[in-house]
Amino acid sequence: EHVELNAFSLLVVDECHHTHKDTVYNVILSRYLEHKLQRTRPLPQVLGLTASPGTGGASTLKGAIDHILQLCANLD
Repeated sequence: EHVELNAFSLLVVDECHHTHKDTVYNVILSRYLEHKLQRTRPLPQVLGLTASPGTGGASTLKGAIDHILQLCANLD
């Protein structure tokens, strides 16, 4: 049994810095993005929470910024 995303009005993603690669969070948010691009039904707002977004192992400021921007994109 599964639940459709449009059954919710708010999707809270705690520890959202884990929305990368093939993590469960990213699988769910990839499905969210598919529905968002189809624009077939209302979707919940997404609230991402993290205390430590990290830098993704970046060694430069640009790399760290790119990592954080990618996390934000994964939540959109």
